[in-house]
Amino acid sequence: MADLVALEPEPLGENVIATLERALELARAGELSSVAIALVHRDGCAQALWSDAANMLLLIGSVGRLGHKLNLDLDN
Repeated sequence: MADLVALEPEPLGENVIATLERALELARAGELSSVAIALVHRDGCAQALWSDAANMLLLIGSVGRLGHKLNLDLDN
């Protein structure tokens, strides 16, 4: 019989709320045309949300650029 192992949840991110609040400020100021959000739940599940986009190619490019920036940050 297999042994049960308790899994630790993902730790809380330090600035999750501040980051979302900054994005909301930009949206309320009318500076955003679309948004895509990558989410990591504490149980390790991944989720993505996105708004309608007047120019989907720009949104896809922005998501690709975010992936590149995350990879650069990981390498540092």
